[in-house]
Amino acid sequence: MTMHREPGGERYYYTWAWFEGPDDAAWRVTGHHTDSGEQYRLDWNLAERSLCVTDSLGRTRCHWWDAQGLVTAYRDEAGQMTTFRWSDEERLLLGMTDAPGRRVEKH
Repeated sequence: MTMHREPGGERYYYTWAWFEGPDDAAWRVTGHHTDSGEQYRLDWNLAERSLCVTDSLGRTRCHWWDAQGLVTAYRDEAGQMTTFRWSDEERLLLGMTDAPGRRVEKH
């Protein structure tokens, strides 16, 4: 899909590139823009299992994930980091730590 249209008429466009990484090989979106001027660049680094998305104002947010595809860390546009811990077998969220260091643990 390179474009879709919302019911109100606005169009959303996508650019794609082929990526090969340690977990898979696939086409991935590398850019996105709209008729109204929103623009995003998606920077994939499959070797480190990360994706950073930068908008047209230069704000960047990043996600990191593990070999199972579960998000292990998220850094927002303000540079605030949240981390996540998962169980190995059940793939259940065990806990998270937010930017100020507050921890939430599953008991």
